[in-house]
Amino acid sequence: MTKGIDVSQWQGTVDWNAVKNAGVAFVIPRDGYRNTIDPRFLEYVKGIQNAGIKIPGIYHFLYSVTDDEARKEADSAVSFAEQAGLPKLTIIFADFEYDSVDKAAQRGVAITKENCTAMTVAFCERVKKKGYIPGVYYNQDFRNRMYDMDKIGKYTQWLAHYTTGDPRWTCDYMQDSSAGKVNGIKGNVDTDREYRGAMNTNFGEKLLKSEVAAQ
Repeated sequence: MTKGIDVSQWQGTVDWNAVKNAGVAFVIPRDGYRNTIDPRFLEYVKGIQNAGIKIPGIYHFLYSVTDDEARKEADSAVSFAEQAGLPKLTIIFADFEYDSVDKAAQRGVAITKENCTAMTVAFCERVKKKGYIPGVYYNQDFRNRMYDMDKIGKYTQWLAHYTTGDPRWTCDYMQDSSAGKVNGIKGNVDTDREYRGAMNTNFGEKLLKSEVAAQ
């Protein structure tokens, strides 16, 4: 298990060398939202890389109400990744949240399990077509109510589950707090763990290391 953080413009000015010295092994920055780049994204990527910290992926806050809009947001996310010089092995996470649902309602669209799943798949498949690795970020509620996991489970999984123990469900990354404290960052920051590399070779399913050991 490797520890990291995820960041957006709200973290302000960051001392990335101090972050690295605090034991942070990876950072997942927000690239942007809708078709707008995060004002700190390019600055953050440069600072993170200069400090020698890994960037396994980036996340894109979605405000789509149709599959076509989701594909256009994926194009924007890929464009931002390319502007930052991130390699094709970078994961681009789709991030639908409650604010996405609220903004859709203001446009007269009710986000259901079916269209949330469809738009996320549209985003991920576009990311894949562009040569990057698709992923999905979600909390427990969205996992249960808003996603058909039979369709979402093939992508890299990033679960928000605030616990000191192992994740409730199999995932590649887990966001374990929104109130982390890390040297080099003023205020709170989201903290994460990486669980990649544990695979069930018989079925191709991603498993936690503890589950692999149990087998």
